[in-house]
Amino acid sequence: MVFLRSVGKGRTQVRRRARLAVILERVDTFRRSPPRPSGMMNVSSAIMNAGLAATPGSCGWDGLHRWYHVIPMQHLDLGPGSNRRTESTDHRNAMDNLSDEFLSLALAHGTNRSILERLPALGVSQAWLVAGCLFGPVWNALSGQPAGANIRDYDVFYWDPDTSWEAEDAVIRRADGLFADLGIVHQLRNQARVPLWFERRFGQPWPATRRSADSIGRFVVSCTCVGVRPRGHEDVELYAPRGLHDLFAGILRPNPADPTPHLFRTKCESYLSRWPWLTMAEDSLAG
Repeated sequence: MVFLRSVGKGRTQVRRRARLAVILERVDTFRRSPPRPSGMMNVSSAIMNAGLAATPGSCGWDGLHRWYHVIPMQHLDLGPGSNRRTESTDHRNAMDNLSDEFLSLALAHGTNRSILERLPALGVSQAWLVAGCLFGPVWNALSGQPAGANIRDYDVFYWDPDTSWEAEDAVIRRADGLFADLGIVHQLRNQARVPLWFERRFGQPWPATRRSADSIGRFVVSCTCVGVRPRGHEDVELYAPRGLHDLFAGILRPNPADPTPHLFRTKCESYLSRWPWLTMAEDSLAG
């Protein structure tokens, strides 16, 4: 089941901050994690420090005024022995609040907003901004760092039945021009083409893929499976197939859908070098 919600216009920044300050209590209710590591700020403090930095009218949208949230409910962890019938509404509300929080922090990074505004001009199907440029600003906010810190590149997934190298190269060249003034490193990959080269590079075959969003659910670390794309003129769509609880708790777990589990520790070491307060889940340390 997919939960879809549209948040209307007109919320003031004061009201957003007041509402988001309450979310920390709800997040803590649903976290199954050790005490917050030293150096990690709570969610409400991160929101205050980030200042919800979107500037009205800065990129065609008036800041963070309206979003579509898409969260597959089957991925919610209700915990052992919990009553799904009585708790599902609470978990639905928690996920909805976390999606608000995630988008507020991820889109406080102006480069993300600029990329999302320009993606339709790229002229490709199923284009998603994914991974590190989205969860990075969240972890930066939770550790008191600038929104754009520690972000190495900006990944865009899209879908094109033409799996030739020439077709993908043409899209990359269009992106070079489209994002030239942003001064960023960007990586564009046609997800229909990934099976052609993935096994040769990583030693494991890439599972069958029918849409670009399938690949969002296959990142090495479970909590990093996030993607955002434009939806019409003033909306964005959030896809988080593994949920958002571990992301805000800073817990790194292996993704069971990832075809390259041998890369898990290397990936975690990369994240820990930038955000030392993150923790690897105990079950992954035993592996």
